Amino acid sequence: FLNSLYHDQSTTSYENFFHQVGQGKTSDAETLLENSLFGLPQGSAFTQAGSSNVFQAAPQILRDNGNYTSAVFHGNVGSFWNRDNTYKSFGFNYFFDASYYDVSDGNTLEYGLKDKLLFQESTQYLEQLPQPFYAKFLTVTNHFPYPLDDDNVEFPRATTGDSTIDGYFATAHYLDQSVKEFFDYLKASGLYDNSMIVLYGDHYGISNSRNPSLAPLLGKTSEEWTDYDNALVQRVPFMYHIPGQTNGGIKSEFGGQIDVLPTLLHLLGVDKTNED
Repeated sequence: FLNSLYHDQSTTSYENFFHQVGQGKTSDAETLLENSLFGLPQGSAFTQAGSSNVFQAAPQILRDNGNYTSAVFHGNVGSFWNRDNTYKSFGFNYFFDASYYDVSDGNTLEYGLKDKLLFQESTQYLEQLPQPFYAKFLTVTNHFPYPLDDDNVEFPRATTGDSTIDGYFATAHYLDQSVKEFFDYLKASGLYDNSMIVLYGDHYGISNSRNPSLAPLLGKTSEEWTDYDNALVQRVPFMYHIPGQTNGGIKSEFGGQIDVLPTLLHLLGVDKTNED
């Protein structure tokens, strides 16, 4: 499904889009996307500065320039990466954390609720948000160490002998299915035609130390694998899908997560060029 979305003329996709995170990983990606600010040299800006700073972040900007309601949906505990405090500093109206979901045995992985369940259980809250709204979903199934119970595996694991790499493909397929189910819901609910859906990868999936095992799956031997290849696998997906748009396509320009906020604001008609 994600491949079809990537090539859809209603989607503008970027094939040379790089993550720019540090030790804060997912929280650094959120700092970048919500504020167009880089993370810290060490640690996470969320944990070190999220409680005590006021940010000019997307939720507040969109509330000031369009009366948007904002919400985050994430099936992990709210204190992880200090999100429960940082999201308030960003201006988010609502944060639906693990306390809003059924996180009983079998429903969760290491970093929270499985993706399909996250989307399914979030709809009851999403439908109650005053429109227009700016909503963010943080998925966790396609995340190291890529565990997934056999009942949810519908795509063959690889056979490299490295369990992390082998599991990556099965969890990526599960994520793919969950996103399709969510798109189906958006269409059935009537939300789809009035939405812009942005999809991004927050950080690398496989650490460089494992790339020699990954190499044969990408048509190379471990001996042929270079630092340049290590750099290329730091690319992550970035797409914005606008139903009804017909001039999308795959762009080759180089970019990174620092570019997302101004792009999003431009697409939503918010002019920030003359502000400090």
